Amino acid sequence: MKSVLAWIKSNMVTVLSVVVMLASIGVIVWAVSHGKAAADKASGEVTKMARELDGHMNVSVTFPPEDVDAPPEDISGVTITPATLKHLGEVYGNMNNEYDKIYGPFVRINREGHYLLVPGVLPTTDASNLLYETRTAYRDAFVRMFEPYDESRPGAPRLNAGGPLSPDELQFELQRVEEGYRPSTYSPGAGGGGLSEADRKAIEGQKSARAEEMLVDRARSIHLYADTEILSTGFPFQVGNWSLARGLPTFKQIWDGHMELWIQQDIVRAIALANEVDQAGRSVIDGPVKRLISIDVIPGYVGLETLGGMSVRGSIKTSSGGGGGAAGYGGGQPYGGGGGQPAGGYGGGGAIGGGAEGAPAASAGSPDEALSVDYNAGPSGRTSNVIYDVKHARMVAIVDYQQLPKLFDAINEVNFMTVLDCQIQDVDEYDALLEGYVYGSGDAVQVDMLIETIWLREWTKQWMPDEIKTKLGISDPSAEVVDEEVNY
Repeated sequence: MKSVLAWIKSNMVTVLSVVVMLASIGVIVWAVSHGKAAADKASGEVTKMARELDGHMNVSVTFPPEDVDAPPEDISGVTITPATLKHLGEVYGNMNNEYDKIYGPFVRINREGHYLLVPGVLPTTDASNLLYETRTAYRDAFVRMFEPYDESRPGAPRLNAGGPLSPDELQFELQRVEEGYRPSTYSPGAGGGGLSEADRKAIEGQKSARAEEMLVDRARSIHLYADTEILSTGFPFQVGNWSLARGLPTFKQIWDGHMELWIQQDIVRAIALANEVDQAGRSVIDGPVKRLISIDVIPGYVGLETLGGMSVRGSIKTSSGGGGGAAGYGGGQPYGGGGGQPAGGYGGGGAIGGGAEGAPAASAGSPDEALSVDYNAGPSGRTSNVIYDVKHARMVAIVDYQQLPKLFDAINEVNFMTVLDCQIQDVDEYDALLEGYVYGSGDAVQVDMLIETIWLREWTKQWMPDEIKTKLGISDPSAEVVDEEVNY
């Protein structure tokens, strides 16, 4: 009996066909005894059943491909049975599970540490006080990044940075050393005496030793040199002009300001990771990054409005125009521009159609399709698309040449960032020492890095103003709203 049932289960179509034929025979016998009209009606019912059965035997089903980048496979002639439906359910169920296991963590990593400065200010608000509060919180967020590491908030971007000793501080101490020196010819009863050559050499030796001691002590007290005064022309971060302008900022300016802040915070996290800011025994003397000169976020979305920071030759491109402050982007340094920007500024590699009406080509299509690549935008080929947006940033810093790989690894470890290009220039450590910078025993170089950053729309679109969604070709306004009140 069990073998019969097993045969029936594995030959469902044959059994169904036999049942239909037996039913047909019964209908025919009945029809003969009840006349032609009834026979025609019965025959029509049989034909209908046969067509339905044939339809179940000739269905086209779309299956996921074996190659993740290949298009789906359409298989025709599939028989729809409970086993077929179960198999399809298992296939797509497994795919959903894999999606949750792979894509979910990517979204969490990408979103971690990126919050609204003032909850509720984006995508829109009628409360003008939130707009004013955002301007203040925005500027404060840059200043806080120079603070020491906070064990209670390990994810906060902190550099424990400061400038070198000021000339006034150093001169005051050296004057004190000179005044406190007692010459060898000093005679209390005779009113003292002049300084001999030996005395002068001794004073210079003491002053030199004290200066070195003070400079080293300063270097050991911080993990990074940087100009921490936000109103200074050497302030290394890119701060949007809108944060100091009169009147209320626009939602677009606030959104762009958040994006630029998040990118710079991620770069700061990478520097802090490389320099081991969480370790009190480490300092600028032994850390890979000695001095932060500037960070500039290149305006526009790579692949939609610009090719970013790469020229078609595949190297960092400089051009005329402001370093980070194209009009309307909320970027640019209101305080003099980053300190390390070369003459001519730093441009965006060529616009490719920002501002055109309708959905940009790079944002069209389905997220299930293979993503296009454009190696004019960088060696990764990544550009903005329906899944994520690409933004480029530039960092100029003084680095220990031998420890450059450690910095590369740290950048790659933070939020999917990638170094696309790095130009290196030698640094005269002795000239730097005269300015108060102690770089340690390694070979110091100035690096000019182009960094690629990735932003998944799965979470960013919840805060995008409509103007930004239109620019990016986002037609689906729905997004999970995350109430984040953590302010770094």
